[in-house]
Amino acid sequence: MLTVKTYTQDAMGATVLLVVFWIIALFSEAVLFSMALATIPCILGILGRSKVIQMHSKGCVVRILFWKRFYPWDAFQTIRLLDFSRAPGAKNSHTFCEGILFSTKKIRKYPGKIDPETYLALHDPFCRKGFYIQFPPKETFSAKWLGVPVSSLYLYPVRREEFVSKVEEWGLKIEGLNVPMPPEQSAAKKKK
Repeated sequence: MLTVKTYTQDAMGATVLLVVFWIIALFSEAVLFSMALATIPCILGILGRSKVIQMHSKGCVVRILFWKRFYPWDAFQTIRLLDFSRAPGAKNSHTFCEGILFSTKKIRKYPGKIDPETYLALHDPFCRKGFYIQFPPKETFSAKWLGVPVSSLYLYPVRREEFVSKVEEWGLKIEGLNVPMPPEQSAAKKKK
Protein backbone atom coordinates (compact mmCIF):
# COMPACT_ATOMS: atom_id res chain seq x y z
CA MET A 1 0.00 0.00 0.00
CA LEU A 2 1.16 3.51 -0.84
CA THR A 3 -0.13 6.33 1.38
CA VAL A 4 0.01 9.98 0.36
CA LYS A 5 -0.64 12.51 3.12
CA THR A 6 -0.59 16.26 3.16
CA TYR A 7 1.14 18.22 5.88
CA THR A 8 -1.94 18.39 8.15
CA GLN A 9 -0.48 20.90 10.60
CA ASP A 10 -1.21 23.60 8.00
CA ALA A 11 -4.88 22.59 8.01
CA MET A 12 -5.05 22.68 11.80
CA GLY A 13 -3.42 26.11 11.91
CA ALA A 14 -5.76 27.47 9.24
CA THR A 15 -8.79 26.08 11.09
CA VAL A 16 -7.73 27.73 14.34
CA LEU A 17 -7.17 31.05 12.54
CA LEU A 18 -10.56 30.81 10.84
CA VAL A 19 -12.30 30.22 14.19
CA VAL A 20 -10.40 33.12 15.84
CA PHE A 21 -11.30 35.50 13.03
CA TRP A 22 -14.96 34.47 13.21
CA ILE A 23 -14.95 35.21 16.94
CA ILE A 24 -13.47 38.64 16.19
CA ALA A 25 -16.02 39.12 13.39
CA LEU A 26 -18.87 38.77 15.86
CA PHE A 27 -17.80 42.09 17.39
CA SER A 28 -17.12 44.07 14.21
CA GLU A 29 -19.35 44.47 11.14
CA ALA A 30 -16.39 45.29 8.87
CA VAL A 31 -14.58 42.12 9.84
CA LEU A 32 -17.84 40.14 9.59
CA PHE A 33 -18.26 41.09 5.91
CA SER A 34 -14.63 40.23 5.16
CA MET A 35 -14.93 36.87 6.90
CA ALA A 36 -18.12 36.05 5.01
CA LEU A 37 -16.19 36.52 1.75
CA ALA A 38 -13.08 34.67 2.91
CA THR A 39 -14.70 31.64 4.56
CA ILE A 40 -15.37 29.53 1.43
CA PRO A 41 -11.79 29.80 0.04
CA CYS A 42 -10.42 29.08 3.54
CA ILE A 43 -12.59 25.98 3.92
CA LEU A 44 -11.54 24.72 0.47
CA GLY A 45 -7.89 25.23 1.46
CA ILE A 46 -8.41 23.39 4.74
CA LEU A 47 -10.10 20.49 2.95
CA GLY A 48 -7.24 20.33 0.45
CA ARG A 49 -4.73 20.13 3.28
CA SER A 50 -6.59 17.38 5.13
CA LYS A 51 -6.68 14.82 2.31
CA VAL A 52 -5.20 11.32 2.55
CA ILE A 53 -4.81 9.12 -0.54
CA GLN A 54 -4.16 5.39 -0.08
CA MET A 55 -3.27 3.36 -3.18
CA HIS A 56 -3.14 -0.41 -3.39
CA SER A 57 -3.46 -3.15 -6.01
CA LYS A 58 -7.25 -2.92 -6.40
CA GLY A 59 -7.57 0.90 -6.49
CA CYS A 60 -7.30 3.84 -4.17
CA VAL A 61 -9.15 5.40 -1.26
CA VAL A 62 -9.41 9.16 -0.83
CA ARG A 63 -10.23 10.48 2.65
CA ILE A 64 -11.11 14.07 3.46
CA LEU A 65 -11.89 14.53 7.16
CA PHE A 66 -14.80 12.08 7.75
CA TRP A 67 -15.63 11.51 4.06
CA LYS A 68 -14.16 8.48 2.26
CA ARG A 69 -14.40 7.24 -1.33
CA PHE A 70 -12.95 4.16 -3.01
CA TYR A 71 -11.94 4.25 -6.69
CA PRO A 72 -11.15 0.96 -8.45
CA TRP A 73 -8.38 1.44 -11.04
CA ASP A 74 -10.79 0.83 -13.93
CA ALA A 75 -12.95 3.80 -12.78
CA PHE A 76 -10.25 6.22 -14.01
CA GLN A 77 -10.52 7.23 -17.65
CA THR A 78 -7.42 9.44 -17.42
CA ILE A 79 -4.23 8.59 -15.52
CA ARG A 80 -1.54 10.81 -16.95
CA LEU A 81 1.97 12.00 -16.15
CA LEU A 82 2.02 15.82 -16.22
CA ASP A 83 4.71 18.45 -16.00
CA PHE A 84 3.07 20.78 -13.48
CA SER A 85 5.71 23.48 -13.97
CA ARG A 86 4.33 24.23 -17.46
CA ALA A 87 1.12 25.72 -16.05
CA PRO A 88 1.26 29.54 -16.01
CA GLY A 89 -0.19 29.45 -12.50
CA ALA A 90 2.86 27.50 -11.30
CA LYS A 91 4.71 30.44 -9.79
CA ASN A 92 5.94 28.83 -6.57
CA SER A 93 9.06 26.71 -6.54
CA HIS A 94 7.09 23.82 -4.99
CA THR A 95 4.92 23.50 -8.11
CA PHE A 96 7.93 22.90 -10.39
CA CYS A 97 7.73 19.14 -10.59
CA GLU A 98 6.04 16.30 -12.37
CA GLY A 99 3.06 14.41 -11.10
CA ILE A 100 0.18 12.14 -11.98
CA LEU A 101 -3.37 13.31 -12.62
CA PHE A 102 -6.10 10.75 -11.87
CA SER A 103 -9.57 11.52 -13.27
CA THR A 104 -12.76 9.55 -13.74
CA LYS A 105 -13.46 11.79 -16.76
CA LYS A 106 -11.60 11.55 -20.05
CA ILE A 107 -9.37 14.63 -20.20
CA ARG A 108 -8.12 15.15 -23.72
CA LYS A 109 -5.90 18.10 -22.93
CA TYR A 110 -4.94 19.30 -19.49
CA PRO A 111 -5.92 22.96 -19.06
CA GLY A 112 -2.55 24.73 -19.18
CA LYS A 113 -3.82 28.05 -17.83
CA ILE A 114 -3.83 27.01 -14.16
CA ASP A 115 -1.91 24.64 -11.93
CA PRO A 116 -3.55 21.33 -10.87
CA GLU A 117 -4.09 22.48 -7.28
CA THR A 118 -6.20 25.45 -8.40
CA TYR A 119 -7.93 23.46 -11.15
CA LEU A 120 -9.10 20.73 -8.77
CA ALA A 121 -9.95 23.20 -5.97
CA LEU A 122 -12.26 25.05 -8.36
CA HIS A 123 -13.69 22.05 -10.24
CA ASP A 124 -13.59 19.19 -7.76
CA PRO A 125 -12.60 20.15 -4.18
CA PHE A 126 -14.04 16.94 -2.69
CA CYS A 127 -12.24 14.57 -5.12
CA ARG A 128 -15.48 13.20 -6.54
CA LYS A 129 -13.95 12.95 -10.03
CA GLY A 130 -10.22 12.90 -9.45
CA PHE A 131 -7.03 13.96 -7.69
CA TYR A 132 -3.31 14.28 -8.33
CA ILE A 133 0.00 13.42 -6.73
CA GLN A 134 3.38 15.13 -7.12
CA PHE A 135 6.95 13.89 -7.54
CA PRO A 136 9.12 16.42 -5.70
CA PRO A 137 12.89 16.34 -6.21
CA LYS A 138 14.64 13.64 -4.12
CA GLU A 139 16.48 16.12 -1.91
CA THR A 140 13.23 17.65 -0.58
CA PHE A 141 12.43 14.50 1.40
CA SER A 142 15.59 14.74 3.50
CA ALA A 143 16.02 18.54 3.60
CA LYS A 144 14.45 20.55 6.39
CA TRP A 145 13.49 24.21 6.59
CA LEU A 146 12.67 25.62 10.03
CA GLY A 147 12.43 22.04 11.32
CA VAL A 148 9.82 21.02 8.74
CA PRO A 149 10.56 18.70 5.79
CA VAL A 150 10.78 20.65 2.52
CA SER A 151 8.58 18.00 0.89
CA SER A 152 5.69 19.33 3.02
CA LEU A 153 5.52 22.32 0.67
CA TYR A 154 4.06 19.93 -1.89
CA LEU A 155 0.41 19.07 -1.31
CA TYR A 156 0.58 15.39 -2.28
CA PRO A 157 4.25 14.33 -2.33
CA VAL A 158 5.30 10.82 -3.37
CA ARG A 159 8.76 9.45 -4.03
CA ARG A 160 8.88 8.77 -7.76
CA GLU A 161 10.87 5.52 -7.41
CA GLU A 162 8.44 4.13 -4.83
CA PHE A 163 5.42 5.03 -7.00
CA VAL A 164 6.95 3.54 -10.18
CA SER A 165 7.77 0.27 -8.40
CA LYS A 166 4.20 0.00 -7.08
CA VAL A 167 2.76 0.78 -10.55
CA GLU A 168 4.83 -2.04 -12.04
CA GLU A 169 3.76 -4.39 -9.25
CA TRP A 170 0.06 -3.53 -9.76
CA GLY A 171 0.27 -3.54 -13.60
CA LEU A 172 -1.21 -0.04 -13.83
CA LYS A 173 -0.97 1.82 -17.18
CA ILE A 174 -0.11 5.53 -16.96
CA GLU A 175 0.06 7.79 -20.01
CA GLY A 176 3.56 9.21 -20.33
CA LEU A 177 5.08 6.93 -17.70
CA ASN A 178 4.75 3.38 -18.99
CA VAL A 179 2.47 3.85 -22.05
CA PRO A 180 2.77 6.52 -24.80
CA MET A 181 1.40 9.98 -24.15
CA PRO A 182 -1.60 11.26 -26.10
CA PRO A 183 -0.51 13.21 -29.23
CA GLU A 184 -1.46 16.66 -27.87
CA GLN A 185 0.57 16.05 -24.70
CA SER A 186 3.61 14.91 -26.71
CA ALA A 187 3.39 17.99 -28.96
CA ALA A 188 3.19 20.31 -25.94
CA LYS A 189 6.23 18.65 -24.33
CA LYS A 190 8.28 19.04 -27.54
CA LYS A 191 7.50 22.80 -27.66
CA LYS A 192 9.02 23.19 -24.23
